Amino acid sequence: MMKRILTYLLIFSCTFVMLGGVCLFSPVMAANQVQPEKTVEKEAVKQEPPKLRPPFDPEKLPDPFVSYFIRSKRNESLDLERRNREQLEREAKLKQEQIDAERKLRELKEPKTELQKLELSQLTLTAIVKENGKDWAMVRDPRGMGYILKKGIAIGTNGGVIKKILYRNRKVVIDEPYLTKDFQLKFKEVDLKLQDELFE
Repeated sequence: MMKRILTYLLIFSCTFVMLGGVCLFSPVMAANQVQPEKTVEKEAVKQEPPKLRPPFDPEKLPDPFVSYFIRSKRNESLDLERRNREQLEREAKLKQEQIDAERKLRELKEPKTELQKLELSQLTLTAIVKENGKDWAMVRDPRGMGYILKKGIAIGTNGGVIKKILYRNRKVVIDEPYLTKDFQLKFKEVDLKLQDELFE
């Protein structure tokens, strides 16, 4: 009888252990155990802070391992190159200004009338007339040809233009263009005076 009880007890305990083991390692239980790990991973992913970009560009920072002397030489060479480039740009600009000013002066000196083909020294002022509040003058060339002068008429080979005819001062004021050292186009006044012997 004792043997039977022990046998039943052994069978019962084996069954219980087997059923308990199956319960412990059942797929439902396994799924339940795996899921908490996944949720932990998801929470970890959600809790990661967003990646922030640095407030500066690390490529623009100087290399701390490069010698100061190498950096200063590099900077000196860059400064020298920049200064040379600026100097070349200034020279090119000045050259262009010179070319433009010389072209403009040539255009002003280009003869369009007979008066512009004659030097001022070849012309003789023969008369200054005041009529109805307006002044006009007359000049004569070496051949004896006479020309009437009024304000704004071009005269002479230097591109001069009559600025004023002064009856009381007995002269004609002419503006002649010229270039300054820095290639600025300016005008100088040249007087053509009435000779005194004409009044005697």
